[in-house]
Amino acid sequence: MELPNNSNINNLNLTEKIFFEQQKNNINNAIDREKQLYNIITSDSIHPCNNSLFKDIYEQQPSINSIPLKQLINSHKKHVKINVILRKYSESYMRPKRFPNERDCVNGKLCVIVTMNKIGKGWIGVEFFTIEQLAEIKRKNGNLPIKRGPCVICKRVRDNENVLSVVCNGKSVNDNFILVNSTEIFNVENEYLNEDKVPIPNDHYVGILFPIVLHQIHKYRYKENHLGEKYLTQEGYEYPNKNKNTNF
Repeated sequence: MELPNNSNINNLNLTEKIFFEQQKNNINNAIDREKQLYNIITSDSIHPCNNSLFKDIYEQQPSINSIPLKQLINSHKKHVKINVILRKYSESYMRPKRFPNERDCVNGKLCVIVTMNKIGKGWIGVEFFTIEQLAEIKRKNGNLPIKRGPCVICKRVRDNENVLSVVCNGKSVNDNFILVNSTEIFNVENEYLNEDKVPIPNDHYVGILFPIVLHQIHKYRYKENHLGEKYLTQEGYEYPNKNKNTNF
């Protein structure tokens, strides 16, 4: 899907221009909201990551320069809240559980981090939470949801499979049906390349409002630090060049 550049924004009528600017502001407001949630969460030890990591993540959060108009219209119609998941935030969860009040991935020994390692060196990933979910946990005095969730990689695989099954079917889904309510950032320094998006058609709705990362087994690396702590990296997912436009 092509991004609106200055020329085709200028071709919009006044109502469309106002709508486009409002949606850019809405995304920026969502980023501000997540910064505020960060301040709530890091006021105590609910989240295992240290404060310096979170500060680094949120200080690097890019501003929004352009967003595909068709996706904006879809988002406007559905009135849904989209969770923006930064690359570094995802990577902070690419590890086993290490801290109190953490749980294993709901898939247990069938966790993708276990099964995609063909030489038996995989391990069960830690349950993944978005920033907003962590804030909700804090509001509930640290009580985790009753229903356990997947790790960050199992979530990525599940989201990929759900969307690609619709894409391969070649049919649209109901406009009110949303398969994935999160997005990653593409074509921005420290995030992902455009070519690492899940491919979706331009001509019909497949249950996803904004792009997500395509799961590619060969782009992960199993690592271990000097303390013997295991983790994954995304070394195969190259970083964009510095001076590129923001693209959700």
